[in-house]
Amino acid sequence: MNLDFSVDPMFSWYVVALMVSGLLMAGAAALPGSKPLERVAYVALGIAMLGYGIYLGFVFDGGEYSIFFYVFVVPLLVLARAFRAVTGRTESA
Repeated sequence: MNLDFSVDPMFSWYVVALMVSGLLMAGAAALPGSKPLERVAYVALGIAMLGYGIYLGFVFDGGEYSIFFYVFVVPLLVLARAFRAVTGRTESA
């Protein structure tokens, strides 16, 4: 297991953020008002992010890895979308 917050906290928090964002993204597919293509995209991206997080956390031996800053934005976007879905507000064109 590669999660060691005392040795490399940035890497460890990135792996945690990847997994949390992946779960949130996959869960966003269940929000009301989503189109079928959006649901498929959310689930596919969520599984990809969760899978990359699992890979980095449990399989990765060291070397180079990619940091996607989208991972840090996803929780905010999902919360905003969930708020709109719950309150019934729609996006203005």
